[in-house]
Amino acid sequence: MRKQEQWLALLVSAAFLGGCSGGSNDATPLSSLVGGAVSGLAGSGLILSLNGGADLAVGANGTFIFATGLTSGTGYTVSVKTQPVVPHQTCLVTNATGTMGDSAVSSISVACTTNSYVVRGTVAGLVGSGLELRLGSSLPLKVAANGDFTFPGQLASGSNYDVTVFRQPQSPFQTCVAANPTGVIGGSDTNIAVTCTMDIFSVGGTVTGLTGLGLVLQLNGGQDLPVSVDGTFVFPDRLPRGSQYTVTIASQTSTYRELCGVGAASGTGGAANITNVEIACGVVSGFVYRGDYAGTIFKYGIHSTTGALLPLGFAASDAGDGISSTNRGISSLIVAPNGAVLYAVGRPTSTVRAFSIEPSTGALRAVGAPVTTGVDALPDHGVVHPSGKFLYVFNRTGKVVLLSIDPATGALQYEREVAASAAVTTYSFGEHLAVSPNGSYLYVLTYVHHDLTTPRPSLTTYAINSTSGSLVEVATIDAQNARGLTIDPLGRFLYLRDPISPGTPNAAVYPYSINPTTGAVTPNSVVTRVPGSTGIDMVVDPSGRYAYILGKETTFSAINQRIDAFAIDSSSGALTAHGAGVLTPGFASRMVMDSGGRFVFAINREPAPYVTSQVWCDGSTFAVSGAGPTEGQILGAGNACSIGFEDTTSAIAFVD
Repeated sequence: MRKQEQWLALLVSAAFLGGCSGGSNDATPLSSLVGGAVSGLAGSGLILSLNGGADLAVGANGTFIFATGLTSGTGYTVSVKTQPVVPHQTCLVTNATGTMGDSAVSSISVACTTNSYVVRGTVAGLVGSGLELRLGSSLPLKVAANGDFTFPGQLASGSNYDVTVFRQPQSPFQTCVAANPTGVIGGSDTNIAVTCTMDIFSVGGTVTGLTGLGLVLQLNGGQDLPVSVDGTFVFPDRLPRGSQYTVTIASQTSTYRELCGVGAASGTGGAANITNVEIACGVVSGFVYRGDYAGTIFKYGIHSTTGALLPLGFAASDAGDGISSTNRGISSLIVAPNGAVLYAVGRPTSTVRAFSIEPSTGALRAVGAPVTTGVDALPDHGVVHPSGKFLYVFNRTGKVVLLSIDPATGALQYEREVAASAAVTTYSFGEHLAVSPNGSYLYVLTYVHHDLTTPRPSLTTYAINSTSGSLVEVATIDAQNARGLTIDPLGRFLYLRDPISPGTPNAAVYPYSINPTTGAVTPNSVVTRVPGSTGIDMVVDPSGRYAYILGKETTFSAINQRIDAFAIDSSSGALTAHGAGVLTPGFASRMVMDSGGRFVFAINREPAPYVTSQVWCDGSTFAVSGAGPTEGQILGAGNACSIGFEDTTSAIAFVD
């Protein structure tokens, strides 16, 4: 006899022997108990019922016995009245019914299994593509549209669930968040609500130096933001992540020549707000114009106190008159002597355009139509006669053409070819033309790039007819290996520059004395070497006492990007180093000096790809000492980095 049956039998006999005691002749029917075994139980709250009346709570696996006995011949039915929970289970009864005999019933079996449910949900607000949800470590579930979703498979009640956004939607960018993404599976399917919202960013920055009223900023050409004081600003409207933003000046202040420039003005928005737009304001003393290889002219205001360059946008575009394909590739910018007109010499279309300069804002407006300098002439360099009557342009064909200037409007008209050289230049590395300050002589430098022997570079002096602009050759001399020329403002000396002197790593500067009567030039014996510099550009201060030479890279080293100052000997024109050179941020390729001799402005050609530690700058302002033993020396960068446009530079001009 099995142990369970023995145990049940003992209970039966112990409970119901009373029917045979006391010697009575009345027989009481024998009552027997009903029981069995439970397996698989993991939850709590299981209640079994006997014949729909007697309840029995079962808390663990093993045997069970209903307390109420049944007499022989009585039918019995065992059922599950309450299924277990935590976890939720379903318990099934086998051998659940029968008729009582003379002994206890112990054959009832209750088997419990844990329920499993699906994890489902609903997505709302989805407009992008690429949303993927993940349940635990399962494969991601791709969701393409709003509505219901269901993860494949089921999870057992009582197990943990974890729903994550495996990949956020894009096009447009969105952020989707699941409500109650984690928990425990209960007794029904789990529903997760996923809500998607657009990723947006704000655009803002800082305003400094503002004193006047009326400044209005504009975002993407449509959203205006008036600003009246220094400090931070934020445009109220937000933009979708991944979209482009551009901050411009919609309206400058009402104060004369108080202008505001925009730095870090454009870009693509990401997950974070844009906070680095820089609005720098100040009263400007003049303007610097920069032309690039794409044919665009940019303008910068010169802060009257610090000399800082304030990026003021696209000068031609500001005037509603873009240069576009009619003048692509600006090789030279020249300001008329009266400061009212800017001339842009362009290639490869062989044209020159005139732009009037608005004195309060520096805006440019086209004057007249573009003037061609000849078919495939490729103009490289130009210079305006001091009288303002003529513009001479040097072509890569080795020719000099004459353009007349309307005295009233500054408009140009092609006149004729006035000089030609046997040499043909194939690349511009410096200046080709210079006019003596008194307007009597024109100097023309011609050379063949990368060819130092056939023919040698030459310098030709021409006498200028002050009425017609015609030229008469005075003399032609050997020009060393020069690639650029500069005349001092007093008309005493002419300097030829050999950017990389043969056999040395240094640029060479050759001074020549100018005969004021004949215009002829005579070489002086002293040659200045500029160590580690290419001498790509040179300016002389208005007093004629100091010269500044810009060195471009020779070995892609930052130290070669510098400006060196020199004192000029008044009798020979010889140059003597004057103070330490100053490094320029980026690859500076052009420079210009203001008319007061207070600042040198260096404009960069492009970012420095070989020097990763250097920050890209449009240009830098270098203050010049105005008194004492350091007079004429460069004191350092008055404004170390003017950021605005990030483009190449091929020409530069200054106007008060």
